[in-house]
Amino acid sequence: LLDQLQFMKRCGFDSFVLRADKDITKAAKCLNFFSQTYQAATDTDLPLFRRRAS
Repeated sequence: LLDQLQFMKRCGFDSFVLRADKDITKAAKCLNFFSQTYQAATDTDLPLFRRRAS
């Protein structure tokens, strides 16, 4: 699940329940692991190739 947290956040999930054996600090880092995204979404209205061209 940790590798999917950022994607879930972009899709609208705003809360997460981790198993007891998962580290909350690692999970928090996963929420902002990538600085750029390929797809447009509500948080970024242009896809990456359009942002780089402008």
